[in-house]
Amino acid sequence: MTHQIQFLLRPIAGRLTTCDFAIHIDETPVWPTLGADDVLPEIQIDDVLSYLTDFWAPLMLRQVYPIDVSPLRPSDFRALAEARWTELPVAVVETEDEAVSNFEEAHDLSRSFAGLFALPSFWILRSGDHVTLETSRKIWRIPFSEVRDALTKLGDEICERLAGDLNRWDDAIKAWKQRNQADDVSLLAWSVGLERTLAQALIDEGSLEAPRDFDDAANDNDELRIAARMAGALPADQIRAVVSLARQFDRRTTNSLDILARDCMSFIKRHFENALPFQQGEAAANYVRETLRFEGAKRLAFLLLLTTLE
Repeated sequence: MTHQIQFLLRPIAGRLTTCDFAIHIDETPVWPTLGADDVLPEIQIDDVLSYLTDFWAPLMLRQVYPIDVSPLRPSDFRALAEARWTELPVAVVETEDEAVSNFEEAHDLSRSFAGLFALPSFWILRSGDHVTLETSRKIWRIPFSEVRDALTKLGDEICERLAGDLNRWDDAIKAWKQRNQADDVSLLAWSVGLERTLAQALIDEGSLEAPRDFDDAANDNDELRIAARMAGALPADQIRAVVSLARQFDRRTTNSLDILARDCMSFIKRHFENALPFQQGEAAANYVRETLRFEGAKRLAFLLLLTTLE
């Protein structure tokens, strides 16, 4: 089942920049109150447009947390970070606290509504071809293209409404229309999850190629960038070593592995589509184990054999 998301604006008579706002998934209200659509916050749509414009790159491209923790859901991020900080130097804590705050500002939509502090969070974080959405401790995984289209529609709708107010909002509308414009270093940094200085260094060294444009970065189909992202929590020299190792492998077809991956994905979609990521990982491992009928190191050796012989 493919979920659908809608960001709904309900105009208020005589108030151009103020609308009631709600979020529905599969035509069911999920925000601000799960399952209820009778009390909606009045929000300033120019605040939402500013949020979407300012954070378009992290919303569309970032797939990892900015510090070395692995929460099961976005709402757990700060708690895990704070637990980690009890054993770290003050200077490191201050730097990481800033990174966590920046992450929260970018990936919690509720923070875009200036002055409305009692609203529940609505988390948006990409993961591969899907986006994890969380509110009220409930999680959905929705195709990336679906979420991108819905957010684009929301931004376009706000621009269309603001365009009726003479030239007051021209700069905001222009900035929204230019949201996909970014330099190559920024695109690589966001899509891989690296500091900008390291992204620049990897480009200069020839270790990684920068995305051609925003769409190329969003497509996320460059194997070396994916390898760098998976190694992103490691020190810079180890990230370089991982990318260097990955560059040594020639491209080749892997028909048997592709079939296994396709069947495994189909199994997860049928039975574990709404499970947490670690639960899906366990289910996928069990599926592969039962399908291959191998145990322990033999399973790993067999998978490696598939990739090298085909």
